[in-house]
Amino acid sequence: MKKFDKNQKIPTFIEGDSFAILKTLNDKSIDCVITSPPYFREREKNKHFNLNQTLDSYIENILLISREIKRVLKDEGSFWLNLGDSYQKTSLQLIPTKIASKLIEDGWILNNDVIWKKTSYTPTSYKKRLSSSFEHFFHFVKTNEFYYNLIALDAKKRRPNISDGVIKTSSNVTGVNYLKILSDSSILSPIQKGNAIKTLKECLDEVKDGKISDFRFLIKGHNKVNSGNRKEELENNGFIVIKSKYNKPSDVWEILPEKNSIHYAPFPESLVSFPIIVTCPPKGIVLDPFVGSGTTCYVAMKNNRNSIGIDINKDFIKYAKRRCFKED
Repeated sequence: MKKFDKNQKIPTFIEGDSFAILKTLNDKSIDCVITSPPYFREREKNKHFNLNQTLDSYIENILLISREIKRVLKDEGSFWLNLGDSYQKTSLQLIPTKIASKLIEDGWILNNDVIWKKTSYTPTSYKKRLSSSFEHFFHFVKTNEFYYNLIALDAKKRRPNISDGVIKTSSNVTGVNYLKILSDSSILSPIQKGNAIKTLKECLDEVKDGKISDFRFLIKGHNKVNSGNRKEELENNGFIVIKSKYNKPSDVWEILPEKNSIHYAPFPESLVSFPIIVTCPPKGIVLDPFVGSGTTCYVAMKNNRNSIGIDINKDFIKYAKRRCFKED
């Protein structure tokens, strides 16, 4: 079984068959797997993925490799799987959905079905069909105790939303608007109004300093609360503050596809940044069994994570190495 240096931050690339190489890796040695296997009948790859295979054999091969991934993945690890669909006899086959269902039956937990909405896509030439502009990016885990750190993502992205010196919340309500509502209120007592204005200013300072990413300010007579405890709190205090320590993205990601001269469908860097930052701990190891042009390893290296990239195509491995070892 292969062991890898956890202090090493440069990627390890291995040329060869993913099925065979995965079998040489230690049990529970990987923190995060991010990959996109060859799509059904799109490219001639090897005995496992080729132009002549049936859909059943394709799905079975994805299941086989996912079982090896499950073995090498830590219990707190994550498995991110990007898949596109295919047409056969003019009908979509729902391949990503079928594979996701099989993986769930195989014991995986599907945490999210992220939709990668491509902001640029190739229009279809078929007159009676819409152009395909999205792909599935499944997030599977082994247990519900998986590593997930949205605060790490926010630490890189958090910036207060300031326009003309005015801080705005996610609902596009500014501190000035809240202050006007409070000042004009005829329902709040002077004490309630004073406490609310003081708390509002403290919240705005916390956003500005990066201590919280956002907040909502509910004001008696202006907002309604249906639940018992919060309704009583709003009545007694005259206001309620709901703070957010981090921004929680939705499960639809609008990302521009990338192109390069060596690979026909490379991962966009921004597609794999979230999984690496949020679901791979610092000093953790990221694995991509179909590394292609090396995007997964490149982004892992930029975010100070170890990584292993496997591919049977020697040209892909050469390109990935040049990309990681020679680029700034």
